[in-house]
Amino acid sequence: MEPVARRPAKRPPRPKADPAQSLIDALAAVAFDDIPESIMPSDEGVEALLDALMLGVLDDYLDHIAAIVKIRRDMIAGVTNLVAQSLLNPGDRVEFNETAKPRYLVGQVGVITGKELERCVVQLDEPVGRFTSGEVKARAIQLRPLGPE
Repeated sequence: MEPVARRPAKRPPRPKADPAQSLIDALAAVAFDDIPESIMPSDEGVEALLDALMLGVLDDYLDHIAAIVKIRRDMIAGVTNLVAQSLLNPGDRVEFNETAKPRYLVGQVGVITGKELERCVVQLDEPVGRFTSGEVKARAIQLRPLGPE
């Protein structure tokens, strides 16, 4: 029996360009203060977008809009934390600010003993709660630098 010649497999259809992904790529490619004027909306444009969202005109796009908002917020939070972390060094005295979690860390004071990729290692002056050793790994945006004593 001879083998049957097979035709090459068909390629799956190419997905259509996702406009939300294009905007995400554009936002990721530019710095916070360097957004091209061509994509800067007018106040009227923003109001029209918000009205369209409220009236349900964009309901088919809500998942895309939510994804873009989440990515943008995560990007802003990441950059904010990196900037805050760059201002802190081992040996600096810090106080946990109102964004600290668990909440009982708010107002606690300690010294930065090290830095990791996204967190600062803080040795508390007084161990508290579940941090029985006094060591806490915290995001820099949860810390307020204290001046020299």
